[in-house]
Amino acid sequence: MPNHNSDAWKITDPNRQRVRHATTLTTHPGVFFRQVIMPQYGLNVSSLARLIDFSRPHLHNVLSGRGDLTRELAYRLGALFTEQVADFLINYQHLWDLQQEQPRRAALRQKIRRLPEPAPDDGGTPPR
Repeated sequence: MPNHNSDAWKITDPNRQRVRHATTLTTHPGVFFRQVIMPQYGLNVSSLARLIDFSRPHLHNVLSGRGDLTRELAYRLGALFTEQVADFLINYQHLWDLQQEQPRRAALRQKIRRLPEPAPDDGGTPPR
């Protein structure tokens, strides 16, 4: 693998690694990884699958945007690169899932009537 000095773009402060607001994601996490990270290291799907001892067909599905980037895969990529890569990919997949599920959540909100807020606690005895 080429030796890339990535210090220029590393975020080492954990507070700066947090996502503060939901950004609209336009690229599946696997596709992002294939387009952005893999070229920097001169990797293709087959070589990456061998390096992380992962099924090539499964990896291809993820990197093509047809499968979820699982925690197991993120952990393997984190072991190969850095733990921050694993954390980033897990968070990216989570945000992607939330964004993709918005229509389903909206449909359920229309279908299911929400309970009213509970009455304030009067400080009395707890309910049985």
